[in-house]
Amino acid sequence: MKLRTLITTATAAAVLSTAGVAIAGAASSSSPSSSPSVSTAAATSKPDKIAKPAHAHRRARRHHRVRVFIRKTVLDTIGIDRPTLRSELRSGKTIGEIATAHNVQPSAVVDALVTGATTKLDAAASAGT
Repeated sequence: MKLRTLITTATAAAVLSTAGVAIAGAASSSSPSSSPSVSTAAATSKPDKIAKPAHAHRRARRHHRVRVFIRKTVLDTIGIDRPTLRSELRSGKTIGEIATAHNVQPSAVVDALVTGATTKLDAAASAGT
């Protein structure tokens, strides 16, 4: 049950962040005294190449599947095609603004994502994975 709550919370946070809602603690002070100083040498030098772990390809595939799931759910819920979503996102609109422009409540998109994630979790649980 805790995994389901975690995924539901993460999905809601992801959707809210794409809708332009600030998450607590995400904003930082703009005063110069509070920002850490960075030396120009450290800022311009490239970091050493870090070896990827052996399971990085599985993580990348999983990340891709999650992105496809979210994209398909958003497209189906709003009722638009992928090029339209892409062009509106590139113009600076959030998913919430796009949904509202197409007469869909942003909460309907969140509900669809949570329902889809819950369905996937239930299927994985019943499969024993």
